[in-house]
Amino acid sequence: MFDDFAGKNVVITGGGGGIGAALGEAFLAAGAQVALIDVGQEALQKVAEANLAAVNAGQLLTVVTDIRSDDSVAAAMATIIDAFGDIHILVNNAAIVLRGLPASEIPMEAWQSVMDVNFFGTVRCTNALLPNMQAHGQPAKIVNIASAAGFFASGRGTAAYGASKFAVVVFSEDLEIELAQSNVDVCIVAPAAVATQMYVTSAQFLDEITEDKAALENTIKVPTADIRAGMKPAEMANKILTALKTDAFYIMTHSEVMPLVKKRHSRILGAFK
Repeated sequence: MFDDFAGKNVVITGGGGGIGAALGEAFLAAGAQVALIDVGQEALQKVAEANLAAVNAGQLLTVVTDIRSDDSVAAAMATIIDAFGDIHILVNNAAIVLRGLPASEIPMEAWQSVMDVNFFGTVRCTNALLPNMQAHGQPAKIVNIASAAGFFASGRGTAAYGASKFAVVVFSEDLEIELAQSNVDVCIVAPAAVATQMYVTSAQFLDEITEDKAALENTIKVPTADIRAGMKPAEMANKILTALKTDAFYIMTHSEVMPLVKKRHSRILGAFK
């Protein structure tokens, strides 16, 4: 846990908008140095322009990075370490979602792309920074943004997204065990609805790798009420920073999904007869 974030060096994936950008601003306000990485150059530029004073002070660094690529991740992390030195917090936040198709009808290309960003991107970035975090010996933390969808099936045509987030949860749980005796802590954040443009940006991203335009249209056309009712990214960021000052492993931000988590686990426990 951290008493405060002043002087800490933070890396956030998916930093071009939504939760990632909000986290960047929250960490900056708390006195941290922040590196935001994202595949979208224009999105990163907008975040940088909105925080120009931090950029000019060397407190904010943006690096265009494709977390589907080992080489891109390695180059980005080398650039960040060269600029900041020791990394204290890694937030694996980048993710895409495909909504609107039954699991059996999702094209393999879409399955692969969702897993490559959401799960393997998390693994790549963790593996790239963990040696630095362990070597400096100071308190450090890996924060994996999973999802409430990583704890129960929603039945809303998001099987690929849910599967990727279940994988992030298990990866995080194993990593916590493996690093228990080290200086590096691990936690999982599991949000439900957040008011971001994730569905729109995901559809634009997936358009490059699938010809199933119907699924992309369904992804874009998520009811606006779903988005508007979601937690504001700034509120989510504040919840996360508050939780990082504790030793919480599971950071569950939306109490309304508790009955669904209980239902799944009750069903599992009930199978032991």
